[in-house]
Amino acid sequence: MRYSKAFASAVIAATLIAVGSTASGPAEATQRIDSARISGYLNDAGVSHKDANKVIDIIRHGEQLDFETDQKPVSVETERKGDWEVTTEIYPDGSAETTEIEKPLEITSATSISAHAGPTNCKVKGGSGYRSYTNCHVRRTNPLYNLGFKASYTIVQSGKDYIGGVHGLETKCYAGTCSKSKLNTTRKRETASAKATAKASTVYKTYASSSSRNVWLKLWVGKNKATITEN
Repeated sequence: MRYSKAFASAVIAATLIAVGSTASGPAEATQRIDSARISGYLNDAGVSHKDANKVIDIIRHGEQLDFETDQKPVSVETERKGDWEVTTEIYPDGSAETTEIEKPLEITSATSISAHAGPTNCKVKGGSGYRSYTNCHVRRTNPLYNLGFKASYTIVQSGKDYIGGVHGLETKCYAGTCSKSKLNTTRKRETASAKATAKASTVYKTYASSSSRNVWLKLWVGKNKATITEN
């Protein structure tokens, strides 16, 4: 009888602990999510405070945002901000994503400032038939994470463009964790059928659920131009 009472007490205690852990999960996730940073980013991207709060609620419930799916953006704007080419996409649920590539116009040492970075040492030089960029940032930013790196590459008129090297991988997560981050050049020189390519990747796992996914940022150099994409 004593054994039965002890066993029953243990079962009740374990049940209470399990229930308590389940109940504290979403609350803990909410505390760990950087809501101020997410709201600030969305407001800077042109999203209203009301829609920004809706996005934060979606994140807290562990659901995917539109920018992560096949949903088409409701607006896409590309503009030059100093030495940066910046593209901002706004999605139906209020989420947003920004891609930036540092491209100084002047052939000189540049110390410009991005909306998401401090002074840099990106430099560009040119000569007869070529233009070389050194230590120039590429970056992908959204409410969940920031992924970026520095690249050196050369545009060759009437020749094959190429990537000289990539370094300085940066990953910051605001509503989850980033792990297994990698950076490499997958194709150094442009070919007749493909551009030179470098890729940064990380595994993003949200605080509010157990789901994780691979995310990327790619630099493409070819046809006398450098561009970036999310995948």
